[in-house]
Amino acid sequence: MRDEGAKFCQHYGIVWVSMSDAIEDKDGRARGASTIQMQVAKNLFLWPSHSYIRKAIEIPIAFYLNAIWPKSRMMEV
Repeated sequence: MRDEGAKFCQHYGIVWVSMSDAIEDKDGRARGASTIQMQVAKNLFLWPSHSYIRKAIEIPIAFYLNAIWPKSRMMEV
């Protein structure tokens, strides 16, 4: 289920169910599961290509951004 953006106000930066689904996806490509916080982290600090390494770096940054910025600021950026 793709609800990362729809539940923006109800999570703390990561939707673990979506992350698990993306990891278990056996089609051979890194995909999705990016919340708005993770997209902001990627756009501000990381590279655009899809990789599990980038995703692993995105997670702590997304938690940190969620802790220091209000949701309205996150949407603004």
